[in-house]
Amino acid sequence: MNYNLQQYNVMQPQLQEQQAYAMRHLIAADTRLYEHQMRNQLDIQKAEAIEKQKSDIRKEREYQQDYLITGPNGEEILVSEKFLGNKTKDLNVRNFTAFRLHPPESREECVLCLQFQYGPDGKEKEVFLFLDEKRLGDQGYVKRVFARMGIGFNLKKSATEAGIRKMLIEKAQEKAQDITVPEIPGWYRTDNQWEYGSSNLCWKEVTRWVL
Repeated sequence: MNYNLQQYNVMQPQLQEQQAYAMRHLIAADTRLYEHQMRNQLDIQKAEAIEKQKSDIRKEREYQQDYLITGPNGEEILVSEKFLGNKTKDLNVRNFTAFRLHPPESREECVLCLQFQYGPDGKEKEVFLFLDEKRLGDQGYVKRVFARMGIGFNLKKSATEAGIRKMLIEKAQEKAQDITVPEIPGWYRTDNQWEYGSSNLCWKEVTRWVL
């Protein structure tokens, strides 16, 4: 009995140490498993967040619509309808009007004239843009006409700037008043009658203003 008791007393610390080691090993394994599960959960949440962001971007692109409205003071305002809400921007374009200019002998030749005030309040300047209607599908040409007169809208995306130019031109085409101008200042014949062009606006000058 004494031998067994002595042997037990000797083995007891070893057993406790083995149990403690096993417990530490089990805790470490549980900790690694928990960390792995947490990483997986975070990866899933991150992937879901990325997919949601991509989905929102797709919906934004599908839903977005841009159009112009005229404000109470004659200002042209860009409205962007977006999936997450609408945005507006004052284009610093006011009192917009347009004319479609023809020479007396031809209705096929025409120049679209955009007239408006451009700039912030108190610093507006009167602008006349002359565009050959046959070349309105050429974005490079349209861009040069606007740039020559210093007309821009301070937007980061060049596509949006091009879209605004297109919308202004479409608006001009819809509301343009047809005007026949003489080849040179003086008398000219149109619709079987003679008329006198007393202003300096004549077809010869108009064609010089078109790039």
